[in-house]
Amino acid sequence: MDKEERAVHQELCNEVKIFAVKIAEKIITICQGDLVMNKSLLDILVKSQSNPSFKKQMEMTSNSEQLRGQMKNLWTSIRTKVFTNYSMKGFK
Repeated sequence: MDKEERAVHQELCNEVKIFAVKIAEKIITICQGDLVMNKSLLDILVKSQSNPSFKKQMEMTSNSEQLRGQMKNLWTSIRTKVFTNYSMKGFK
């Protein structure tokens, strides 16, 4: 795969990531946080918000700002809906 093909492939992968993150955020909103998320998924999401290498990788793509925004929206939904629901149910 040459450099141009890789760039197109990366762009397509980012579009799919953005779409998947939007769907996840919508599901959380529809379910009003009534979901049980496993620890490994939560770890990945936390790292995606704080890991410098992840941020650097996202800066190399043209859709990085949109993906970063969607990830931030997803994390906000998890914090406000899922964690609030966990607190009400007594999960730790």
